[in-house]
Amino acid sequence: KSEAILAQCRRGKSFDWGRAPVASMVAPGPNGAALAGPARLRQPGAAEVAGLFVYPLKSCRGVALSAARVTPQGLALAEGPLVPVDRQWCVCGEGGLVQDQRIQPKLATLQVSIAAPGAAGFAGKLVLSSADNPELGELSLPVEEAAYADGERVTVSDRHRNKWFGRALSGYCAGNKAAEWITSCIHLHSRTARSERFRIVRFASGEQHKCLAWEDSVQTLSVRDS
Repeated sequence: KSEAILAQCRRGKSFDWGRAPVASMVAPGPNGAALAGPARLRQPGAAEVAGLFVYPLKSCRGVALSAARVTPQGLALAEGPLVPVDRQWCVCGEGGLVQDQRIQPKLATLQVSIAAPGAAGFAGKLVLSSADNPELGELSLPVEEAAYADGERVTVSDRHRNKWFGRALSGYCAGNKAAEWITSCIHLHSRTARSERFRIVRFASGEQHKCLAWEDSVQTLSVRDS
């Protein structure tokens, strides 16, 4: 099925995703609304971008951008240092297991924003907040990887035996303040998780899964669908 879609795209034919036989990946938008893949792939040279979103913290709300720069690890902000911001952070448990919306549904309600770069060399800040729990206040995290270099190096994996990541990934712990903030947030909504401590991890360069591998992704879907 997926190979047929790819073949149509290579021949320049349009494809109606509304009638696609394969499931679209859906993620929460900036206002919590579900966002799916494009409604149609048009002729080469006639593509139209309806919206541009990044999801800095896995399983949390997205951030709308008016422009972005493309890197091998995903989209970066249009201004400031060339630092990818799409899916560069995750929430994990004490054993390094990455938390997603299936395990912690309330992650979908966490609001994410990016403070724009200012002075030269400043890559901006990632700002997290909870509309359901304003008493937690905001959590600000640096965007650039170098700011995490002194943090604890940790290994994280997903809950499907690394099938999503393909392998365990390495990153840097965002620190005790970030751990306390995300732990408090999860404990407020999950009784079963109250015995565990959580933390936010910033993926190391080259460790995160590739976000811009369209052909590889389609081939992977073909294997999973077969």
